[in-house]
Amino acid sequence: MVVSQRPSEVSDIIFYQCNNFVVLRLTNVNDQNYIKHLLPNNTSSVADILPTLSCGECLIVGDSVPLPSIVKLEKLNPEPESESITLEKRME
Repeated sequence: MVVSQRPSEVSDIIFYQCNNFVVLRLTNVNDQNYIKHLLPNNTSSVADILPTLSCGECLIVGDSVPLPSIVKLEKLNPEPESESITLEKRME
């Protein structure tokens, strides 16, 4: 498993060894374009949704699915005791 918040900075050699990708929300245009190159030609427009995915949603691409698919992942049970930091807390 390879996990990165910046897929455009991961070596192509590493990605060429992967058969399946689970992509969470990406807002960086370079990262979005990189993921588009992983998709079959006629389905690359599905990557346009990447910056709008909500918490728990992902795009699954690869040998494990017949077509690129947007999936809502189940929450963990028990849920981790972590949360996103708010800007106000970070500035204190």
